[in-house]
Amino acid sequence: MQPVGSPLRDPTAASTVALEDLARREFRSLVALGAALTGSMVLGEELAQEALLAAVRHWGTVQGYERPGAWLRRVVINRARSARRRHRRELDRLAEVARPAATTEQPELDAELWAAVRALPRRQRELVALFYALDHPIEQVAAELGIGVGSAKTHLHRGLERLRAAAATWEERP
Repeated sequence: MQPVGSPLRDPTAASTVALEDLARREFRSLVALGAALTGSMVLGEELAQEALLAAVRHWGTVQGYERPGAWLRRVVINRARSARRRHRRELDRLAEVARPAATTEQPELDAELWAAVRALPRRQRELVALFYALDHPIEQVAAELGIGVGSAKTHLHRGLERLRAAAATWEERP
């Protein structure tokens, strides 16, 4: 006989255990995805937490999905898009008030690379982040973004071409 609070006797407890397992399994990759898309580990963590909170709110639906982790990644991608739009609006407002100060520091290559990734068009940026930062297969990336594999390969190729062109300019510097 199972104890009264056991997940086997209490469907709510079983659901909670499943949600906790999902959160444990996916949190790091959600943070990495968010950080890759935004350039900020702090914002990546916030996006991951927001995605998990959304999963809690919609757990009745999410738990029935075949791949709830893919749903979480989609939430992070959508929230990163919103954060990027919000950030652009803030920068536009700031530019109206004052000119940004020029910096004399040379950023490290990794920071420069991810800045170049964030400068890519939205779809290319998402594909590069999912494919390279999270090391997902192209078929999975395409499915998570709701596009065909051929389209995903095309966008990824175009994004890599842009990154190669950007990297060529880094090598030409003194």
